[in-house]
Amino acid sequence: MLWGIALTLLLFDPFLVNAQPISETGFIYAELTYKSYPNYTRIVLNAKKGSLKNLQITKEATEESRLFIEFPEAPVLIKPSSVRIEDGLIKTVEIIDKGKRRYLTINMAVSTYHFKNMILTEPERFVIDIFRTDPERKYPITFVIDPGHGGMDQGITWSNKFKEKDITLDIAFRLMTMLQKVQGINVILTRNKDIDLGVRERAAIANAGYPSVFISIHVSMVNGFRIYTSEGIESSTIIHKPKADIERHKQYLWKFQQERHLSRALILADDIRAHLSETFKDEMVLAKRLPLAVLNSVDAPAIMVELPALDDTKKWSSDLFRAKITLALMKGILKYHGNAQRAPASEYKKER
Repeated sequence: MLWGIALTLLLFDPFLVNAQPISETGFIYAELTYKSYPNYTRIVLNAKKGSLKNLQITKEATEESRLFIEFPEAPVLIKPSSVRIEDGLIKTVEIIDKGKRRYLTINMAVSTYHFKNMILTEPERFVIDIFRTDPERKYPITFVIDPGHGGMDQGITWSNKFKEKDITLDIAFRLMTMLQKVQGINVILTRNKDIDLGVRERAAIANAGYPSVFISIHVSMVNGFRIYTSEGIESSTIIHKPKADIERHKQYLWKFQQERHLSRALILADDIRAHLSETFKDEMVLAKRLPLAVLNSVDAPAIMVELPALDDTKKWSSDLFRAKITLALMKGILKYHGNAQRAPASEYKKER
């Protein structure tokens, strides 16, 4: 089966940007680097801008222990031409010729695995993350918490006293502290300090953690709570391919990742809505669907929670108010975690 790549994401990782591509007309020159992690191995090809746009991956049914990366646009020269990894997941990476075509071949040490791929920019590089699939091994449940805004992007501010970027980070830290007390749960923050972080970077960080849940925290301009799930993406708005090809490729394209999680995202939103409503009986809690970029590319049930406006300084100055928000969010997440197999409990209005 052949999978095309049609996505561009941004991710800052010092490991990815160390190697500099070689530039020469008529050929694709790429520099190969890799890094092994406990649960996966990342292979990176650094190349000249624009040369990786039609890169293709083939996983042949008769050769389950190999992945082939094809360069259809021009001849390819990769430095080094072969790498011995031997990390228990991948044996070697090498260049091979099959007929008139040249491939970068990843020789696997295991027969069961899965992978995700992406093209990142600044500088341009192709990244493939190959994950271990071990049915006997129990992996921790991972929840990703995304504190909105950060760095130069302050978000909503009020009377120079409160900034949205600070509120979201505070709630995220509180939520992480609570959830980490539950055995078997791992928590990742997309940012743990006051830094600039783009939408695509947030999704990339989340997906690298292989999460069970993704929650982005923001502050509303009005009173009450709002919980957003993705509307999904119309295939025709993303890539110009025949419908059959799009359906076949969807599960591998990051901009379509949320579609297969929408039903569970609705359950997650409903569970959190229920606990926020129970905790804050005087506050309105609305659940809606929006085409939010930060949710669309996440490969897990993903929601955005908007907290009440910052104009009530007495309320936001209260540690108890923030603690109650955090506890309600935690209860909703754990309720979802314990009942993720049930059907969506409610319908959500689309924002026009």
